[in-house]
Amino acid sequence: MMFSSRIKNLLTNTGMLFIGNLGVKLISIFMVPMYTYVLSKGEYGSVDIITTTVTMLTPVVTLSVFDAVFRFAMNDDSNEEGYFTNGLFITSIGCLLTIGSSLLLSIILHNWLLLFVGVMISLNATVSFLLNFSKGVGYLNIFTVSSIVFAILNALLNVWFLIFIKLSVLGYAYANIISSLITVVLIFMMGRYYRYTSVDKLSLNTIKEMLIYSIPLIPNSFAWWFTTDASRFFILMYLGTEQNGLYAVATKIPAMFTLFFGIFIQSWQISAIEEKNSKDRDSYYSSMYNLLISFSFVLTTIISVLSPLIMRFFVNETYYQAWKLVPLLLLSATFSNISGLLGSTYIVFKRTREIFVTTILGMILNALFCLVLIPIIGLNGAGLASSIGFLLVMMFRTRNLQKLVNIKFNYLMLLNNVFSFISFCISLIMFSYDIKTIMLFGYIIICNVVFGLKYRNPI
Repeated sequence: MMFSSRIKNLLTNTGMLFIGNLGVKLISIFMVPMYTYVLSKGEYGSVDIITTTVTMLTPVVTLSVFDAVFRFAMNDDSNEEGYFTNGLFITSIGCLLTIGSSLLLSIILHNWLLLFVGVMISLNATVSFLLNFSKGVGYLNIFTVSSIVFAILNALLNVWFLIFIKLSVLGYAYANIISSLITVVLIFMMGRYYRYTSVDKLSLNTIKEMLIYSIPLIPNSFAWWFTTDASRFFILMYLGTEQNGLYAVATKIPAMFTLFFGIFIQSWQISAIEEKNSKDRDSYYSSMYNLLISFSFVLTTIISVLSPLIMRFFVNETYYQAWKLVPLLLLSATFSNISGLLGSTYIVFKRTREIFVTTILGMILNALFCLVLIPIIGLNGAGLASSIGFLLVMMFRTRNLQKLVNIKFNYLMLLNNVFSFISFCISLIMFSYDIKTIMLFGYIIICNVVFGLKYRNPI
């Protein structure tokens, strides 16, 4: 019964988060052809900068308090009003300061688009706060429905403002602002969140408690961006723009893999917090981590085998050779995903400082290995460097987490997977689909399936 209950909850949560996240991602992907059709290169570049700015500054202006409200709301049902009220207070202060400063800049620079960017940041912060609180109190249906509504509204309004009204970049801003505003109202009304708002619950101690948790997560978001994208600067420095173009194409497949795994991590955080005080917590965590490592290597191996075919059908012939970079980038993505999964355990115990420290470690290691390996072995040096960097972060977190929970990794199986997969990568790149490649492919699949069957029971 424990098995079916855990799996049912985990799969249900994953499914709802998957639908909400995937809907937004798919619609945003489908919008790209329209953007490139109606916007000039300069205008599309401006839209990209606005999108990046909004994403990067949202945790800064709110002190990442939306992460805190999710964790604290899950932890203490008796004080949901307090966490919502104080989190909303911090978010509101951040939004008012953002809009005020963007208004001042707009007046000084005579560019009203800056004001709209400030409003976009504020609305994005508010939506993030409400969605994270929804997850924290178990209203995943609100998360799913509102995410899809936002995506559809944003797409329709972009079509209206860009194609029919022809407002260019300003039209993109209008579409985002209106769809975000409607989404905020929708979430607030669906969850009846006015019930959780109480001025009497404002507390300096609660604010301090939430900020101690959330502030270390602000640089974490920048550090992970630097860790994953820093290799591009080294490629440009050593190999040039054409090689960076090949690398950019090759990263698309691992990025999709990471996207789907990231959705699962959101669901796993909920499950891991719920099981924090269960008697078999350690064995449950250990089994899940070991199973996911095996599953990741199976999936990574299969995608690597298919990567030449994927590139053949989906990219121009000029970029076909990018498939040779995909296997090592997938290995890097695997270690990155497992590191993120281990980071969820820090979230369970509210140890966000360790997340920041280990992420900074990964950032530094990745930069050092890129500096050494890219000049020696070329583009694949970037994939190998990030693989080593993320593997070391994963091992460091595994060891460090033993102070909190007794996670038992099968290191022998992990080493077997790493060396087998690297051998498989070399064989695939050098000899394509010959007998050695096929044998290594079968070996990795069979080993991980057998290992997975061994670890399925504790879950």
